[in-house]
Amino acid sequence: MTIYLDFVWGLNLLIDFIILLITCAFLRRKSSVKRLLFGALIASLIVPLTFLFHVSFFHSFFGKIVYSLLIILSAFPFKSLASYLNTLFSFYFISFMIGGGLIGIHYLINSPMSLVEAGPITFNKGFGDPVSWGFVLVSFPFVVLFSKRRFQKYTIQNLKYNELYRMTITIDGIKERAVGFMDSGNQLVDPLTNNPVIIADGTILKRWFKEDEWSELENLSSSLKYMHIPEKWTGRINIIPYRTIDGESKMLTAIKPDKVSLFLDEKEIEREKVLIGIRFTNLSKDKSFNCLLQPRLFH
Repeated sequence: MTIYLDFVWGLNLLIDFIILLITCAFLRRKSSVKRLLFGALIASLIVPLTFLFHVSFFHSFFGKIVYSLLIILSAFPFKSLASYLNTLFSFYFISFMIGGGLIGIHYLINSPMSLVEAGPITFNKGFGDPVSWGFVLVSFPFVVLFSKRRFQKYTIQNLKYNELYRMTITIDGIKERAVGFMDSGNQLVDPLTNNPVIIADGTILKRWFKEDEWSELENLSSSLKYMHIPEKWTGRINIIPYRTIDGESKMLTAIKPDKVSLFLDEKEIEREKVLIGIRFTNLSKDKSFNCLLQPRLFH
């Protein structure tokens, strides 16, 4: 049988990179694309080491553990031993899940079991039936998509609603701290970009506006005369249509921030594709929070 080493190596590199990318997203760890690619390159070197140099050490149990430690160290910055081990175990979990998904689809399509007229169920291919690289290439994107959807649902289901979250908002290079309330009822998105919309009140947003700019923006929002938006903010102001609970159509004035950072279980989640809807009255009577969060921010 002919083995095309460059094809096997390239496909292995791509799969390793995607697994590391999913691990990074799952843990919400900060790591550059270049570093993840470097980690994937280290992981894929197992192919030439095996076929060209016949290195058998990395096929032993101890060798696989050492190689995995090297991959994670190459792909992610080292912060603490606990964080490093958490990343390693998550990498194993995602690898096993995707690998198990591929094998499951393979045996679903090509069942190794058959019914014999004169006897019980038999295995016509054995348990060692290899999964072809062509099958991996075709099926891998579907398994990744399925895993991504499951992770998103898991994240949303495990959010603590009706609780407060620390956050920062950066607009025009100026960062300010805020407190967000996780509201399951806020499902507002921008209909053009499908980006989630946070609602924020004046106690936080006024910090980026001069007094006259804020007053002018409030008047424009109530009169819907958006052609007179202050020149400084024309590139950031968006108008979002929405419906109230009573079914009434309204317009919400929103601002595009540089980024929004949320802190969940000591992890920082940064989002740039987000809009902040402006509310000119306070969201909380006791001013315990000044933003209503949208659950999709945690995807």
